[in-house]
Amino acid sequence: MKKIIIRITSSISLILTGCATTSSDTEQTLGAVATVSAMAVALPLIPFAEAYHTINQTEKKLKAEREKWESILDPIYKERTKLILERSPETDAQELLKQNVTVYFPSLLGEITNFDLGTFYPGVENIWESDPDKKENYERVMSNSLSKYLWTLMSNDPAHENSESSHYFSGIYKTFISARFEYMEKFNLTMYHKIQQNSKEK
Repeated sequence: MKKIIIRITSSISLILTGCATTSSDTEQTLGAVATVSAMAVALPLIPFAEAYHTINQTEKKLKAEREKWESILDPIYKERTKLILERSPETDAQELLKQNVTVYFPSLLGEITNFDLGTFYPGVENIWESDPDKKENYERVMSNSLSKYLWTLMSNDPAHENSESSHYFSGIYKTFISARFEYMEKFNLTMYHKIQQNSKEK
């Protein structure tokens, strides 16, 4: 009788031990799965959060840089626009012709060093047979105080080149571009027609 009790007790002990071990292993396994699942969910978010942070910082820096250049260049272009609008392109063209200076203003101004750069001449591009020699035209412009002044007035400010990384393109600068383009159209057209008229009279 004792032997049977011992065996039963031993069996129950083994069963309980087995159950306890199984329960513990299960808890550990579930815990590990939960940890892995949490990591799997978190990992994709880490590069996204860092990428967003980087972009956000870059945008802030770019905005600050653009605002800096707006504070520097906007007053300059605002004043230049005012000076351009106060002038008469027709009168300026006629005054230069009186001085025997024949010049045209191309869309690309500034200190030109590469005369092969593609430019066009507002106002006359579609009515003449060919563009003037860019180098000769530039040299004629620089040889006269009035035409040189007008060229400089309508050129981008020398500091503008340093603002390219900030993508500076404010509303005031757009107004300046529009004003100078309109001036060029009228100036070039007046210059062209006056030259044609003078050649016919001769």
